[in-house]
Amino acid sequence: MFIWVFLVLIFGSFFNEGFSKSQEILQGPTYNNISLSNFSVIHNYPGLKYDLKQHWSKSFSKNNSAGSVLFSYNNKGFLVLAELLDSDPFSLVTKDNDQTWVKGDLFEILIQEQGVESYWEFHFTPNNFSLQMLLPNKATIRGIYRGDAFEHLFKTQTGVRFETKKHPQGWNLKAYLPWKLFGKSQTSSHWLYVFARNDMGRHRKNSEISASGNFTKIYFHDQKYWHQGFIQNKLLVISQNQKQVP
Repeated sequence: MFIWVFLVLIFGSFFNEGFSKSQEILQGPTYNNISLSNFSVIHNYPGLKYDLKQHWSKSFSKNNSAGSVLFSYNNKGFLVLAELLDSDPFSLVTKDNDQTWVKGDLFEILIQEQGVESYWEFHFTPNNFSLQMLLPNKATIRGIYRGDAFEHLFKTQTGVRFETKKHPQGWNLKAYLPWKLFGKSQTSSHWLYVFARNDMGRHRKNSEISASGNFTKIYFHDQKYWHQGFIQNKLLVISQNQKQVP
């Protein structure tokens, strides 16, 4: 009981500006039945739940998940909460916009407003650093894979607020993405997005990669496998390849 109250106080104060438990929280489905260990603090937030899996793997089991994500919003921006199972969360990243993809574990968010060419890529590490990159269009990522420089796409002072914490079962993330990232002062209606993680492992030869989308290979910029979220009647509504928490 003491631990639960402590988490409520800490997380509640950290995100008070963006997601306070007030009348700004939209009415909708609640999360009282979520089994994730550190998510009880947001049981009143409406939104969508996603599991991180390896859909491209022949040995993929629908019951096996590397973690779960809750995706919500209010009139200030999006809220992303990730619970990531990990026996040894680590990262050698020492600053924001470092080479996160080769220095340890990370959680990734890709998000785009439909009808807009540019989209955001975010990386978050278990030691509380981030990489924030605005990709001008789909062709940009193809150029990066061919070896084009991309450090000029890194962004700072975006208004993104986040916190990662390690715990005995792994680590978790709480991230707030303000509307101003998308040039919005209020919500748009249609969004494309996906979540992924790279569990590199301190002593593991190969990374364990998973994602929320039904990808057929490990290439997460293929937007036909991204989720589609509609903001309708003040709720983030299910579209395809999604499920809503009862």
